[in-house]
Amino acid sequence: MFAYYKVSHSAEFRLIIKKEDERGEQVIFEAPRTTIESRRWFREIRKLEIGRYNYITFEVRNLPANAYVGIDEFLILNESQQPFCSVIPESRFIESFVDPTIRH
Repeated sequence: MFAYYKVSHSAEFRLIIKKEDERGEQVIFEAPRTTIESRRWFREIRKLEIGRYNYITFEVRNLPANAYVGIDEFLILNESQQPFCSVIPESRFIESFVDPTIRH
């Protein structure tokens, strides 16, 4: 389950998975193109098959320079609708995107 906020109607937003035992990726969600710029959050739920995954990732394309896409409420639930894994503290999550070769 996840929620997203997409300001630009021209931006493409997708959820992609890659199972360990499969050769290619699979797009399991693609945000519909909008004709107007929306100012609301959209909530989506996608079911994943049981198995090992190399990755679960979000992809954004054609994003204008001053636009953004927000992601919130990202949860992976088990068959009992309980969180599958513990939540990553926000500071560690943000640090995972920091390029160690760039000095701040």
